[in-house]
Amino acid sequence: MNDENPSGADATSEQLVNSAMVRAVLRELMAKLTSLAADDRPDHIDLRRLPLPQGALDELRTWLGSGEVEATVTALGTTTIRETGIAGVWWVRHAKTVGEVFSEHLEISRSPDLLSAHPDDVTQAADTLRSRLSVLESASPRPTC
Repeated sequence: MNDENPSGADATSEQLVNSAMVRAVLRELMAKLTSLAADDRPDHIDLRRLPLPQGALDELRTWLGSGEVEATVTALGTTTIRETGIAGVWWVRHAKTVGEVFSEHLEISRSPDLLSAHPDDVTQAADTLRSRLSVLESASPRPTC
């Protein structure tokens, strides 16, 4: 990535950011990313609540570029999480089962919150594994010494 081409696309940043609203989103994103770096405080920008002009989301997506990670979560619809070309910035899109997008935001975090295991789930998983291991050990013959 270089200063002329921040997203790795084939256009300069001046060509990619024509909308004042997109520049405003990028400035807000920079402030939130700086806060994440300094204070480890995650945040997000709700793209559906912004008065973005036609084509602005595509412009923003192009400018941010693509990262290496993509995940899909299927629960009450489909959520797609894509790493952007800017470390710590994740494009998160929630769609109903019929494909209608109802939420879209940029998550500024070290890793997407939706992909982190909930502490209660981890506790329950440890109990489940302990129980399964106990059954396995009681059914297996003990080695003799």
